[in-house]
Amino acid sequence: MTRQGFLRTASAVAALGGAAWVTKVAVLAATDGDDSVVIDILYICGAVGITLGASWVGVRLAGRRPLPLVVVLGALCPLLAFLVYDGVLDPLAKAALGDTGPAWFEDEAGILLTGLVWLAFSLPAWLSTTKPAPSARPT
Repeated sequence: MTRQGFLRTASAVAALGGAAWVTKVAVLAATDGDDSVVIDILYICGAVGITLGASWVGVRLAGRRPLPLVVVLGALCPLLAFLVYDGVLDPLAKAALGDTGPAWFEDEAGILLTGLVWLAFSLPAWLSTTKPAPSARPT
């Protein structure tokens, strides 16, 4: 797999992970905070998608540098993604949004913010690596 192919795949996985976490909060809002198997599946899909997909950031930062550096940066980014969630985004969201909305929302504010951030950064990264579909008509 080429670096471009890896960037395409990993950024798509991270974007889907972020979308799963945003969807999780939407489902909780629709069910008034009732827990279900769907909520659990969306949480796991989001966590796995963000964790595995975060490697696109390291590969993108490495650019055309030697392969060992690309591998190291790609391997460190999932750890960095967790640290940013746990140390920055979750506390920030809980402090800013914790008391607004229903009681269950305080625990989900960090997940919502993290999902939105990963979706906002990974989706454009994924779209920038895809080729437009060929036109049906010749130009």
